[in-house]
Formats: sequence, C-alpha cells, structure tokens
Amino acid sequence: MKLTFGYDGTDFYGSQAQTGRRTVQSELEAAVQEVGGGTHRLAFAGRTDRGVHAVGQVASGEIHWNSTLVSLRAGLNAVSPKDIVVSSVEVVDSDFHARFSARWREYRYRIVVTDVPPVLSQRCVWWRRDTLDDALAQDACQRLVGRHGFGSFASNGLSQSWPEAKLERTVLDCQWWHSADATSASGRFSELRIVATGFLPQMVRNIAGAVVQVASGAQPAGWIDELLSAGDRRMLKEGAPPHGLILWRVGYTEFGNGCQA
Repeated sequence: MKLTFGYDGTDFYGSQAQTGRRTVQSELEAAVQEVGGGTHRLAFAGRTDRGVHAVGQVASGEIHWNSTLVSLRAGLNAVSPKDIVVSSVEVVDSDFHARFSARWREYRYRIVVTDVPPVLSQRCVWWRRDTLDDALAQDACQRLVGRHGFGSFASNGLSQSWPEAKLERTVLDCQWWHSADATSASGRFSELRIVATGFLPQMVRNIAGAVVQVASGAQPAGWIDELLSAGDRRMLKEGAPPHGLILWRVGYTEFGNGCQA
C-alpha cells in the first residue's frame, strides 16, 4: 500500500521512530495496526526533523484490508491523532518503496514579514520584521539549481566528516514566491520552493536561511556561489528554524513541470 499524508510537526520528535518519543512513524504505524491488525512497519519517503511539517509525505508497507480504500483512509483518520491526516491510500506493486522509488521531493519554506507575530500561523511560518527583496531572493534561488556540493548547507559537522562526493545533490528547481499584496494586515508572505533528487540533513533550512540573508541585504547575492564553492558549513552561521519547513510532495515519475502553485 501507498499512503499519502500530512502532519503538523510541532508536537512530534521528528518523523522517524525513536524509542520513548512521540514520532509521526510510531503514531501512524499504531493506527495501521489498529485498523489492520498485526505489526506493520512503514517506510517513509523522507525523514523530517522535530518541528517540520508535511502535506505530501508518503509511506509504503503491507496493510491487511478487505474493504474499500476509501474506508481504509477513513479508518486511519478515525484512529490517528488530529495532527496526522491521511489524504489518499493506493494499491501499488510489491516492489514499490516510498523512499527508494522516489525520483524527487519538493520542500517549501514559509516566511511572513510583519510588525507582530502572526497569531494563527506562527506554528508553521518563520516570522521576521525585516524587509526582504524578492528579486535578490529569486537570484539567490537560481544560483542553487543544478548539481553542486552542498556541504555548506548540511547539518553541523557533516561537511567535515563526509567525502565531497557524498555531499553532492541535484536541485531541479528553486523559486522564490511572494504574495502580491505587500500591505496586507496579516503581513507579507513569502515562500521558498525547492525540488531536488535528494537532500542532505537540514539542507533546506540552511538554504532558506542563506537566501533570507541575501534578501535582507546582510549578504551579497554572490555569497551563495561562495558557499557552494567552499562546501564548509562553518561559513553559514545560522539556518532557518524548523517550523517554517514543509515537505510538500514526493514524485515517482520524471520531474518536468516546475514548482506548482
């Protein structure tokens, strides 16, 4: 079976099962066990850290179910906690694997610029008060497209412990989207949208942090090229916080239509 689902990552210790911790995997596997019986180990398309959200995460595994897929989805949502929602259930070939069959993944990072913190969305956006230049942000995003060494954007210590070849990734698309109304009472909403064949740990959060530094004028656009060339995480002092990040969708066919609206 293939499950597509989303979650509010605020109250989870990440997606991957951990002994004694509340995780997305442990909760979803418990729901599958409750509706299908037996022990069911699920494979996830991607691992998300504590506080990171998803709307298009994918899991695969064997689920024993003798009724319709619609009723299975309803059953899973009935027994799952409210911060996990299964959007679709599909029957797939036995060789399908949520992680290893994936061709690409899309993440989005959300930012809101306003004078005071947003009341309703502060669990899923990075609140800032400084002005961000959209043209500078888009230029920074475009410099990331292609195959590069992303050691400067990996989690702390990875650029020193992994060989250079292992730090290479291919970014298929990277765009900076922003709301048209810059004077909205709810603030100026921006979103970094990035698609790649694979990501390093904390790569998207660190990319978002670097792009924001360029967009705010703290760093020149060429700084992105310097980070790519250096491959040294120590050059990037701080990334973006986890709660603005969303695993948006996972693709199992060739990518070709860009980041969707």
